[in-house]
Amino acid sequence: MPELCVCSWSLRSHINRDFAAQDFPKVVVEEFGIKGVEICEAHLREASEGELDRLRDAIVSLGCTHYNFPIDVGDVSQADEESRERDLTIIEGWIEKAAGLGARNVRVNVGKSARADDESVGIAVASFRRLAEKCEGLGMGLLIENHGGISSDPELVVRFVEELGHPNVGTCPDFGNFPDEVRYVGLEALMPYARHVHVKTYDFDEKGGHPSFDVERCIRIVRESGYEGPYSIEFEGKGDQHEGVRLTKELVLGCF
Repeated sequence: MPELCVCSWSLRSHINRDFAAQDFPKVVVEEFGIKGVEICEAHLREASEGELDRLRDAIVSLGCTHYNFPIDVGDVSQADEESRERDLTIIEGWIEKAAGLGARNVRVNVGKSARADDESVGIAVASFRRLAEKCEGLGMGLLIENHGGISSDPELVVRFVEELGHPNVGTCPDFGNFPDEVRYVGLEALMPYARHVHVKTYDFDEKGGHPSFDVERCIRIVRESGYEGPYSIEFEGKGDQHEGVRLTKELVLGCF
């Protein structure tokens, strides 16, 4: 059976409202019977050092694996060197916090300033090389996700990873973030480099089906690639988020 985890984004309307971010691992274990978590930096921006320590202790005491830590601050592709350096320093601070939380990987965005031209890609590649070495020194991998901008183009992501050429860098293919017309081809292109997979889902119908796109086909592509890493549930529908996680779990397990 596959390794499963739940991304904190799945419960975005509840985390830090109905329960603290530090209790997210407990919710995942007790409600969904899953011992893998993916905790977003966005949910920890107001956390104190003591709260981060509490989260780390919860992950350990519950026997959870912290598979990935998505970071959504900064722009590593901007041309202005001073601004880029500032953002890289902020991201490096979050990488250190992720290491303290026992994360296996961090995901950093290519940057909203990135364009498909050689100069822009070169800036982003240099930034990622620096971050990859930072992660490597802390025992973590660095992931690139199809997460808007040029990263929505699978050919550019492959070009980026290969030009970077760093053994500590991999991809985090997200089922839902590809444009409809390239979803399955794009997933096939990114899977040879994948270290983490986002099983993005949207709202389910009354029969438990997923009308937005063919999740089962996505999982077949992942399996046929030989991937053996975690499947991270990331429900992004407008409906009940707890139910969305449960239905996504059933959908994934039904493919094995």
